[in-house]
Parts: sequence; C-alpha cells; structure tokens
Amino acid sequence: YVHLREDQLIRLTCVVARARPAAILSFPFALDYHLERNSSLENNDQTYRSILVLILRLDRRHHREHFFCQA
Repeated sequence: YVHLREDQLIRLTCVVARARPAAILSFPFALDYHLERNSSLENNDQTYRSILVLILRLDRRHHREHFFCQA
C-alpha cells in the first residue's frame, strides 16, 4: 500500500507482457489522469507487449480504491 496526500500526483507503469488484443486502459470510475506513454509491440507469437505509463491525481473520493492493470 502507498499512502498519498490529497491532490498528490502519482506515476504508475503498467506492463503486460502477452495480451491479445493489445492492453487498454479503463477505470470503473471517473479519474483525473494523463497518459504519458502508450506503446504496444507485437511478439513473435502474434500477442502484444504493452507498456502504459500514466500520471494520476487522486482526491478524497479515491482513497480506498484499488488500481490494477488487466489485459
């Protein structure tokens, strides 16, 4: 767990080694974020390796949320 102050920025990196189709970013709630990097490369077995880097600004509404990356 990481404890953050309100309105603090956090940078998260999500790496998905093998996915088909390429990984996408989605949240089940409204969130203030900026996508810094979104790259997908095709592997030899026709799956995708995706790297997503995003910067989040969290507020009091999200203090008990869990963030995870899924493909």
